[in-house]
Amino acid sequence: MKKAHLLTILLLYIVQFSSAQERVAKKITVDTIRIASVIATTTNILYVEEGEPAPSYTIYKEDGTPVTSEELKGKTVVLNFWITSCGPCRKELKRVETEILPHFPKDKFIFLAVGANETPEKVKRFAETTGLTMPLYYDPDNDTFDKFSNPGCPRNYVIDPEGILRLAEEGYNEEKFQKMIEVIGKYTPTL
Repeated sequence: MKKAHLLTILLLYIVQFSSAQERVAKKITVDTIRIASVIATTTNILYVEEGEPAPSYTIYKEDGTPVTSEELKGKTVVLNFWITSCGPCRKELKRVETEILPHFPKDKFIFLAVGANETPEKVKRFAETTGLTMPLYYDPDNDTFDKFSNPGCPRNYVIDPEGILRLAEEGYNEEKFQKMIEVIGKYTPTL
């Protein structure tokens, strides 16, 4: 009897905590990965799924100017979340500069490379150390990142011009990168 009562209290606490956070996991996936000879798993938690309207968000340019989802309506948007210590993030963003940005018109497409929980200073250093010339943005308190998912970077979300999420992906590899290009192409004319 005590175990059942304790379990009920615990479940009520979890539901209340989730409600208080206004985030309920809609999809949880676990991927098995191999790094060298070590096998590990990653957990992917999504708060919005493909086919649903993307939540509203605000991120910031390096100079502190806010950019909101409202002002991007009518464009295909890729929200890309990265962190400075992430090797795969660096590789992916280097490819974005050469394999994605030059092929889509700026008036119809924007790639928002957002430093999750990063400061403007860290974003600037990241650009300098990686040699990236594309615009970088930041999400200082993870407010935007937390509306979409947790944990893990890089993460890519393709949002169509109507504001509908068309791709939600964690991690970087050739297959995922090509899939992102394909989905962008469905909603954006190429140059």
